[in-house]
Amino acid sequence: MNNEYERIGLKIIRKCYEQNSRTTIPRRTISMLQFLNDILEKIREFIIYAIEPLAYYFDLKPQEFWNSRYLEINTYCQAHLVRIIVDLQRGVNLQKSVTNKLIRADSMSKNPKIFPIRDS
Repeated sequence: MNNEYERIGLKIIRKCYEQNSRTTIPRRTISMLQFLNDILEKIREFIIYAIEPLAYYFDLKPQEFWNSRYLEINTYCQAHLVRIIVDLQRGVNLQKSVTNKLIRADSMSKNPKIFPIRDS
């Protein structure tokens, strides 16, 4: 995503340079491009700082975190989140398969009755 914005920015800058030989570029356009570039940099910093605690939670070392690209860190965290979701789904399915019966019994009964909870 970041590379896409950079490519678009470079295309705009190239167009501006091409047009510069024919006409002058308004200062407002240049300042607007610089302003947008600054906003993109701040967003990148915010995203990195937001994902940092999650990466540390998944046992990524600080040195590995700061020497990696955002895409690698994002993939690492997404893989761990998927693993957690799959583990939770397995646990839910196991609970459903084990607890789909209601056992009606008391301490004096020799023959407890089992009733399925589900209709199917």
